[in-house]
Amino acid sequence: MNKSEAQIQKEIMDLLEERMYNKGDLWVSRLHPGYAFKNTVNVIKLSPKGSPDILVIFKGKTYGFEVKTIKGRQRTDQKEMQKLFKKIKADYHVVRSAKAVKEMLKI
Repeated sequence: MNKSEAQIQKEIMDLLEERMYNKGDLWVSRLHPGYAFKNTVNVIKLSPKGSPDILVIFKGKTYGFEVKTIKGRQRTDQKEMQKLFKKIKADYHVVRSAKAVKEMLKI
């Protein structure tokens, strides 16, 4: 069965949040690009366009994880964000499972 991007993201967040709350050796957040509208006057800008789905700080390093399905591909803005991560010496990975994240972080 092929999992949706949302299902994969949930599995990754469950894995990393459990680690964050139980071991306290990493920090994780789900990023949301775009805007949130509180009402017609108050607009809140969220993460920049192309931001990775998940941001992790672990052992002094910053990781961006862009979650994709088996057939999923990065958009142009996501590829540009990947270049920015490389420029600022942060890690950026396209991942397709929680297992891949676990192996990359060696947790």
